[in-house]
This record gives sequence, structure tokens and C-alpha cells, in this order.
Amino acid sequence: MRTISQAFRRLAAGGMWAALFLLTAGCGDGGADAPLAAGERQSELLASYRDSLAICWTDARCKRVMAVGHGGAWTAFGAPYNSNAALAAAYAQGMDGVKIDVRVTRDNVPVISHSSPIQIYESLDCANKKIEEMTAAEVTRCHRFPSGTETFQRLDDVLEYLRGKMTVELTVKRSADYARTIAEVLARHAEDFAYLEKIGRASCRERVSSPV
Repeated sequence: MRTISQAFRRLAAGGMWAALFLLTAGCGDGGADAPLAAGERQSELLASYRDSLAICWTDARCKRVMAVGHGGAWTAFGAPYNSNAALAAAYAQGMDGVKIDVRVTRDNVPVISHSSPIQIYESLDCANKKIEEMTAAEVTRCHRFPSGTETFQRLDDVLEYLRGKMTVELTVKRSADYARTIAEVLARHAEDFAYLEKIGRASCRERVSSPV
């Protein structure tokens, strides 16, 4: 857990490559973190690979295959992609984590949205609107197609829902939005279960999904 927290704070301070090195050191060579203190080991025992990146996810020796739901467990005519219903379904189905998309609004609030402008197959009432030109209040009134009740969410609300349930991979769609997304994760003390996708060049695998 110390490695995850250190990396996140180095990212926030601008030390992206140093953070990436911390997280990939030992990848493929069986390396491991320094031994945990007794208190830290006890806290790990209370967590699991499903809700903490400190369990299995960052250990190259762990052989478990992790199941991550892209956009949650969504269906074309049921729970929409990235929706609360899709995240809840992923948890109910026993997935180890979910992957969701993050963009930042005009008033500097991270929200869950894949496209900007929003595509018609994502939302009928907000199609062609750009997330970066909308306020968070406007975005969260947009309904996710085909649901009449599921709406776009704020990142802070989703992090609170996922806490203690599943890990989450955050795909930040614009490079300009990384800093604000990292700040939100730190503010919510979510660095133990939230991580960023593609923050640097691949080192041990083709796509880098580095815990931060």
C-alpha cells in the first residue's frame, strides 16, 4: 500500500516517471516490495484483491487473473455503459474491478463520460454536447441511453460507491484532465483502489494500467 500511495503523490507533484518506476520495479523478475510493518500487514488482512490494489494487483508473483468490467456489466438494452446500474451489476456478478471513462467539465469537476461530444447512442437528450463546455450540474442531468433513470455521474460519487467493493481503472480521455482526476482521487483517499490507465510507455506489458 505504501508503494501505491507514494506513486500517486509523486504523480500529483509532477514526478510521473518516478512514480511509474516505483510501480513497475520488479515486474517480470519476481521483485517485491519491502516487508510491511505489523500494522500495515494487519490492514492488508482486512482487505482483499477485489477492493485493494495492495492485494495481488501489484505483486508480480500473484497468479490470479483479474476480471475487470469495461464500463461495468452493461447490456445493449439494459444497464447502460458506465452507468450506476452497470457498476452494481459488475459487483453482483463478482468482478474484481471496473473500467470507467473520466472527463472534466467546464467548472472543473471530473465526471464519467466516454465521448465528447456525447454521442446519440450514449444519450438522446444530450447528444452532440461537449463535456468540457458543460457544467457538472448540466452533465449529471443527461440520461444514459437506453435508460430513462440512469444519468451521467460525478467521479467523486462513483468512488464513494466503489469503496470497499471493487477496484476501478480510470481512463482519462484528455491529457489535460489527468491532474484534476488525480487530485480528486487523492482528495477522496481512493488511491488504494483507484488506478489510471496509460500514464506512460509500456514497460512490462503492451498496455500500461499502472496503479497510482
